[in-house]
Amino acid sequence: MRLFARLSFDEVTVGDIADAAEMTPAAVYYHFAGKEQILLEGTRMFTVELVECARLGLDEGLAVDELMASLLQLIGKRRTFATVYFVGSSGLNPSLEAHRKTVRADLTDVFMDAARRARGKLSTAEAGVMGTALVSLLEMSAVSLLARDASYRSLGARRLRVVAGELVNRIIGVTGPTGQPGHHHSSIKH
Repeated sequence: MRLFARLSFDEVTVGDIADAAEMTPAAVYYHFAGKEQILLEGTRMFTVELVECARLGLDEGLAVDELMASLLQLIGKRRTFATVYFVGSSGLNPSLEAHRKTVRADLTDVFMDAARRARGKLSTAEAGVMGTALVSLLEMSAVSLLARDASYRSLGARRLRVVAGELVNRIIGVTGPTGQPGHHHSSIKH
């Protein structure tokens, strides 16, 4: 995964993977059909952890902004795997795109449930729009964090998580004591 995080998919060979794993190419092919399967398995390892983190946060009753912050923290901790998933592998092959679709659906369900808990009764359509918007916000924030783009460079990692949390609260319409969106108090340390 370190190779896929540093180089484009086309630049990485099975020989490179074998060298990095201190194996022979034949040994790599014994375990995997090719580099596409290695990439897919590596992204699955990461996304299983990502979705489990989201579900655990929901089960623990985290506020939606706290849930977003915890996912962004995990993405920062798993930078190599997250870079491959969010930045380097988009659109590479149908298997990976099918997996992305499943991960997005799982995360959307978690965010829908979190939005319902925060707002009370929401129609399926309202919760679905909020869940989809929150997954998009997570993906864009992850890309910014991992690629260290202009937004990241102007905000920094901590402030990027705070701004993402404020946007979460605006998307779901949570208001704090001042009556203004985005003033929900979070107990998680950003």
